[in-house]
Amino acid sequence: MQRTRWLRFLTFMVLAVWAGLSWAAPEDSLPSVGLYYGSGPAPAAFRDFHWLVVNPGAERLPSAFPGQQVFAYVSVGETVPGDARYAQLPQDCVLGTNRSWGGKIIDLAKSSCRGYVLHQVVDPIWAQGYRGFFLDTLDSYESVTKGAARHAQEEGLVDLIKALKTAHPEAKLIANRGFSVLPEIHGDLVAVLAESLYRGWDQAEHRYTEVPESERRALLRELHKAQGFGLPVVIVDYMPPAMNRSGWWEDAQRIRADGFIPYVSNPELTAVGAGLREPMPRKVLVLYNSTQPEEYSTPFANGAMPLEYLGYIPEFRRLSQGVPPPVPGEYAGVIFWSDGDPVDDVPALSHWIREARAQGIPILLLGDFQNDLDAKTFAALGMIAPRSVDATSVELIHAAAEMQYEMSITPDARDFLAAQAPSESRVWLQLQAAHGDREDAAAITPWGGYVLSPYLLTTLPNKDTRWLVDPFALYRQAFRLPKMPVPDTTTESGRRLFMAHTDGDGFVSRADFPPYHIAGQVYMDRILKKYRLPFTGSVIVGDLLPGDRGLYPALAPLGTQVARELFRLPYVEIGSHMWSHPFINQALKYLTSRSVLRDGGNSARLSRAVGVARS
Repeated sequence: MQRTRWLRFLTFMVLAVWAGLSWAAPEDSLPSVGLYYGSGPAPAAFRDFHWLVVNPGAERLPSAFPGQQVFAYVSVGETVPGDARYAQLPQDCVLGTNRSWGGKIIDLAKSSCRGYVLHQVVDPIWAQGYRGFFLDTLDSYESVTKGAARHAQEEGLVDLIKALKTAHPEAKLIANRGFSVLPEIHGDLVAVLAESLYRGWDQAEHRYTEVPESERRALLRELHKAQGFGLPVVIVDYMPPAMNRSGWWEDAQRIRADGFIPYVSNPELTAVGAGLREPMPRKVLVLYNSTQPEEYSTPFANGAMPLEYLGYIPEFRRLSQGVPPPVPGEYAGVIFWSDGDPVDDVPALSHWIREARAQGIPILLLGDFQNDLDAKTFAALGMIAPRSVDATSVELIHAAAEMQYEMSITPDARDFLAAQAPSESRVWLQLQAAHGDREDAAAITPWGGYVLSPYLLTTLPNKDTRWLVDPFALYRQAFRLPKMPVPDTTTESGRRLFMAHTDGDGFVSRADFPPYHIAGQVYMDRILKKYRLPFTGSVIVGDLLPGDRGLYPALAPLGTQVARELFRLPYVEIGSHMWSHPFINQALKYLTSRSVLRDGGNSARLSRAVGVARS
């Protein structure tokens, strides 16, 4: 008897230890799981997850997610309002209605109703190529049944899942709860999911909730039973949008510390949530209203480089092209750069900015935006629309260290706007008119930041531009960018690389100072021979050819002589700037796309032309 008791105790302890180890499974052994219920293409950041649950549709087919396991959402226990797959559900299959979500609860005790779910709902999704299914609403019957009727529903639920696996043996299934039937179906599942361990969403009252301790303990007992079956457990918590999803990652870490796979998102499950890994957005959406080609626009010419230096990818979108929906976690921030061209649809842009603000996406307003947003949007940003005020003189009251970056600021009364930053802002530039009106011309705000014209950039007489605000600090602080490694293309294996190349433009042009040598001679004497660094030097092939074959026959002999001397320098590599300078870049787009292949031939011809022998 004592031996039997000892064996039972030992067996219990082994199982307990094994279950405990499963709760604390190493993170690298668990899949990261994300959920996206949006109707459009899944944001690119969702590619970071191993498993992805999606609302099935033509824009979210498994082929769009190479290397990921995709699970199609399937509501098993009730219909989905508006989903055509449930439109023909027979009336005798309806047990009742989910008052919060509006779906009809399906009678799974009837084989005909189970057949409808399998053949009218699951099979069409299978035909689209999905090989994984997330089975939701398994417990819907519990709200309308008791006793024997509830037991009949449980048996029907088990039969449906068994029938699904029989019809599609390779299907991978995740169950949302379904704890009452887990002993019968656990072998058919790859994971169990449950919502709201710490933070939840009350659909009936449309509010966020804190899960009571008693409910959490009861849920934990069921989750540990699921882990006892060897199943990974996914927990989905819901939290309100906040700047850069503040608090989401902390909640996900708390769930992970409990031994579960976390996913924290908004109730609509359209945000890029925080899970085992929180995808770090690297893109910044740059909206602009200029009618010029993108490459000539002010945002592109001036705003791109500082973002790229910080390790981010600017995505430019002209307003006339339409704007993507504001998805939390997809963009590190949004810039609206107004350069003076009027916005055609102020209400649409204003609505979009309010949505981005509500979703916690950092916003940076730049330029002449005072007339591009409506009063409702400025109010949502905690501001009154900046307005023009006649001022006889303006005084600079305060300029933060981040201002006057490349040039000093000289206030001009003609540019004065009465503007006040939102409360809790850090004002970077403040001006005051003689009559007392104030202009907070630049500030870091609770929702991001702004800089009003003309205190962003200034244009010099030669058309060069200078920053009046430090763009690196502006981006970092407005977007609350974290400290992170930034790709550095100037290093390889931690060693800094030096690369120098000189184009051949103007090689045979005369210098503007005595003794008026050609530019190639000056470049060689004053730079290459002085610094003796590895260079790739190039010339325009057509510049150095004699007679009617060249562009400058009179200067070709002298240019050839200088090029020969230049390319004999042991630290200079010969290069080619093609046959002639590509003056019309757009027309020669196809031509230049193949320049790498052509350059080899040009370099060979160039070597023959200048008579340089390289060992």
